[in-house]
Amino acid sequence: MNCKIEKVLNDHSGNYIFPFFWLRGEDEKTLRSYMQKIDEANMKAVCIESRPHPDFCGPKWWEDMDIILDEARKRGMKVWILDDSHFPTGYAGGAMAG
Repeated sequence: MNCKIEKVLNDHSGNYIFPFFWLRGEDEKTLRSYMQKIDEANMKAVCIESRPHPDFCGPKWWEDMDIILDEARKRGMKVWILDDSHFPTGYAGGAMAG
């Protein structure tokens, strides 16, 4: 059997899917449930998409990030974070003067 197919069938392949995890200010239970569902689909990484979050870089956003990072640690998942609230990036959530 092809070595790559054998690895996939035995759950020894790498992770190649990094779904966007759209943050909109959901409650803790929902965030944890989403991470669980992503993990159960054998996707071991997410890319945080914060543009729709109502409190980007504010206290609620950081609280949500703590929850997601906690779930990622428990599940051995990677987390990638898009770096800004809108395109083009470099805006730093309004913290930097233009």
